[in-house]
Amino acid sequence: MRQFPAFSQLSLLSGLVYGQSTGLSDSSRGLQSGQAAAGAPSGAAVADLPFKASDAIGVLMAYSAKVRIDQIGSNDTTDTLTNGVSSRRNQLLMDISSELGVASVDGAAEATLDKLAQIVNKAAPNYKPFGAVLSEALRDRLRSLFGAAGVKQQYIRDQRMAAR
Repeated sequence: MRQFPAFSQLSLLSGLVYGQSTGLSDSSRGLQSGQAAAGAPSGAAVADLPFKASDAIGVLMAYSAKVRIDQIGSNDTTDTLTNGVSSRRNQLLMDISSELGVASVDGAAEATLDKLAQIVNKAAPNYKPFGAVLSEALRDRLRSLFGAAGVKQQYIRDQRMAAR
């Protein structure tokens, strides 16, 4: 399987988008309540992870196929991920273009994931996370997770910025 550079660090993001538990409770890690993990940052600023266009497309493809990122193989194509259903494939290709902010991505339909990563990094070298499609997916998920509690997306954004 192809391992995307930032994907291993994005497991929490993936869990947030798909509503999956990370399975890492304090007690399962051998920690007492409120105790920090060894090597955990102690309030120091943490640099953002690089998130290139190829990373975004991998997340988008996993989201579209309703699978985890690590379940996508390097030889998968848009056709295999959509099970050959042309309407789903066409929607995925339009979402890829929309996410990257480009008119189209030549060769995306038949390219393997490894090849597609090279194509999209070349087509959108100045990609800034998150584009239109992933932003909407995250917004929907945050709304479903925190909306009932009355927590607004702006509050979550402010808390993240304050933690820097």
